[in-house]
Amino acid sequence: MSALEIGRFRVSSTAFGACVLPWHHHDRACLSAVLKGGFSEHFVSRSVECVTAGVLAKPAGERHHDVMHGSHQVIVEPDPDAEIAWLEVQRVFDGVSYRRSDVVWAIAARIATELEAADAFTPLAVEGLTLELFSALLRSTSPTGAAGTKPAWLSLVRERIEDDPRLATIDELAEIANVHPAYLARRFRQQFAVSIGQYARRVRLQWAAQRLSTTDEPVSSIALRAGFADQSHFTRAFRAHSGLTPRKYRLATHVSRRADH
Repeated sequence: MSALEIGRFRVSSTAFGACVLPWHHHDRACLSAVLKGGFSEHFVSRSVECVTAGVLAKPAGERHHDVMHGSHQVIVEPDPDAEIAWLEVQRVFDGVSYRRSDVVWAIAARIATELEAADAFTPLAVEGLTLELFSALLRSTSPTGAAGTKPAWLSLVRERIEDDPRLATIDELAEIANVHPAYLARRFRQQFAVSIGQYARRVRLQWAAQRLSTTDEPVSSIALRAGFADQSHFTRAFRAHSGLTPRKYRLATHVSRRADH
C-alpha cells in the first residue's frame, strides 16, 4: 500500500487479495475507485458489486462488510475538519452511491502512479488530481440506477421493506406509496437498479449475514427466520449473494473477529 496525508485528504493506492472483511465502519467518509479487479460491498440494506472503473462512495460511520475478489483501488478519505469546500465535496457522500466512470478511472490511475513513484512534487500533484477527481464526480450523472429526483414515497417504500421484507407485498407497498403497483415496480427498478423482490432478498440476506458473523445461532434457524423455505434454498441464495456458503462465511468472519481481539 502507498498512502499520503495531504491535509485535505488521506489518499492511498491499495491492492487487496481474495478475502472477507468482517462488519466494520470508517471514521471518515470513503471513496474507492477500482483500477483493476473487483469486490462486493454489503451494507445492512443493500449490496454493491464494484468492478473495474467503478467508484463507490459512502459516508462516515456506514456499517458494511466486504468480499474481496482481488482488486487494486485508489481510496480517498476527506478530512472533514480541513479547510476545503466541504459542502460541495459532501455531496459525493450524502449516502452510499456507486457509478462507473472512465474519466474518474483515468484520474485515479494517475494518482496511483504518483503514489507509487513519489518525489518532492507528489503531494502537490496528488492533491490537485484528487480535487480533479471530485470535480469529475460532481459533474457526472446520478449514481447507477437513479432516474431523476427520487420521490419521497420511494424512501417510504424502501423503509417498509427494510422493516421486515418477509411481510411486504407489492399491493401493500403500492398503497403506502399511493401509486399503481405496476408503476411502483417500474419506478423502484429505475431508482435502485433492482426489482422490489431482489431488494427484499438482499435485505434478508444481509440480516442473515450479520447473524452468521455475530452469533452462534444454527444456520437452519437463521434460514427460517430470514423467510427461506428450507436451508438448501437459503444456502443457494446466500452463496449467490456473498460467494460463500453460510457455514464458510461464518467460519471466515469468526476467524477474522478472533484475529481482531
